[in-house]
Amino acid sequence: MATLYEDKQLTLDGDGITIRNYYFPRGTKHIAYSQIKRYADRPMDKKTGQLRMWGSGNLHHWFYLDRSRRNKTRRIVLDLGQRTRPVLTPDRPDELVAVLQEQTGMDPVKPPDATVGAAANDDADTTDSSNDNNGA
Repeated sequence: MATLYEDKQLTLDGDGITIRNYYFPRGTKHIAYSQIKRYADRPMDKKTGQLRMWGSGNLHHWFYLDRSRRNKTRRIVLDLGQRTRPVLTPDRPDELVAVLQEQTGMDPVKPPDATVGAAANDDADTTDSSNDNNGA
């Protein structure tokens, strides 16, 4: 299968997404594109996962092991129709989003409009409501 995107932790090919170091101590997770209900391209800072090395601070978002996450500013949150959502922190987020758009036929969910208010329910499951500022 031809590789469409690859960095140290992620590989996207025609079959889906492979996330290395997803499970402890070194387990891999594979996600078929057909499993993705929607995804969000979000900024990332210290309050929204930049300091999280691995795991979850709220049981809604799961961060795989990524030792370089502290230097990244974007995260891709995948909604698979389950309580816990995998959070991707790719080295080249624009390239990864382009592959997701092509493979899923979906655009990323847009952030809620701050002028309308945070109560907008358009992407309640993929918002910045995480408390993932604790390093694991």
